[in-house]
Parts: sequence; structure tokens; C-alpha cells
Amino acid sequence: MDSKNASSIAQFFIGIVFIALISSSSVEAFNAPPCLGLCPYFPDCNKDCISKGFPKGGACLGFSGSPLACCCNNN
Repeated sequence: MDSKNASSIAQFFIGIVFIALISSSSVEAFNAPPCLGLCPYFPDCNKDCISKGFPKGGACLGFSGSPLACCCNNN
């Protein structure tokens, strides 16, 4: 096996391992709250989240310049 072919195989396996690590850790690292939709459609976001099975309720969340979304507390 020449060194160019061995290098390609090593890069391939390193890439597969990297993708596996990123995909398995990103779900746990970024535990985004479930959002029901835009807040104008959920005027009582806290109550709506409780009725959907989130006992800690929810709140309207968003970034500057974006519409607020009703997101439930899943912790």
C-alpha cells in the first residue's frame, strides 16, 4: 500500500469518527426547548405548554429582530 492511499484511508476514518462524535454530542450539548409556534398564536404560552405536558410551563423566547416563539421548559 503506498503512502498516498494509506493517508486517504486514514483521513476517511478520522472524518467518520469526527462526524459520529459531533452528531452524538450535539444533541446533548444543545438541548433546545420544544417550541409550539409564534407567540401571537399562543397568547398564554405558559398555560399552553402545561396543557401540552410540560408541567414547568413555558415562555416567549427569541433573538433580537426575530419574532418571539412560545417555547416550553423541558428541564
